[in-house]
Amino acid sequence: MKDKTALDVSEELREFIEALVDEVVFNGKPFDNDTKNLLKRFSQSEVSTTYDIEKGISLLFEIAEELKTTNSRALISYFVIIAQKCNLSEVWINKTIIKLGKLVATSKVKSNSDYEITKARWLESMIKKDEAIKKADEVMNARIKAEKDLVIIRESLSERVEEARAIAEQEAYKKIKDTISKKEEKIQENSKLEKTLNNYQQDNEKEKTRFEKNERLLKTEKQKTKTIIWISCLSIIACYAVILFSFCH
Repeated sequence: MKDKTALDVSEELREFIEALVDEVVFNGKPFDNDTKNLLKRFSQSEVSTTYDIEKGISLLFEIAEELKTTNSRALISYFVIIAQKCNLSEVWINKTIIKLGKLVATSKVKSNSDYEITKARWLESMIKKDEAIKKADEVMNARIKAEKDLVIIRESLSERVEEARAIAEQEAYKKIKDTISKKEEKIQENSKLEKTLNNYQQDNEKEKTRFEKNERLLKTEKQKTKTIIWISCLSIIACYAVILFSFCH
């Protein structure tokens, strides 16, 4: 069953921690502030759990120093527990325990080749140190490059969004302007039609007035004509009466 308090670390960080523990335990590299800062810089982007990584590694160093001189099963079990909490690989844990067991055996019998062994270990530690630093630098450079690329992508997306927004605003403004122009043209056309209708109504009123005036004049003329006709008829009748009267006398 997986320990819920174990660190959730990446493969790269796990390999870095294993190399760091090897350097400190077997090659005598000091776990000083520079090393702690390097560990912090390398692991700052990792997601940590309830177990502190620096505390776990420091405890591993202390137990490993004890295991260099004793094969205590309790210490070995404690070392395994702490290593598992740091999420180190089972292969590395077993290999480290075997190395510590060999140190216990060789510490009891000194050989004449201590200098050569020390020199070889020192060279190996320097090579591992350089490789670890190089790997850490590569990872850091890759991370910095990825962050820069992300910033560039974000800026590019922001510019494209602004351009798209500006284009959309221009198109919307153009549509609104066209709509307003069409409405103004329609209003002008309606105004012209209304003016034409008013003119037509005015002309119609004038024609109606003229027609009524002509009709009244015609009626007056008819009345005059009728009166004249009556007067003429009466004059003719009077003339005939005079003539008849003259003949009778």
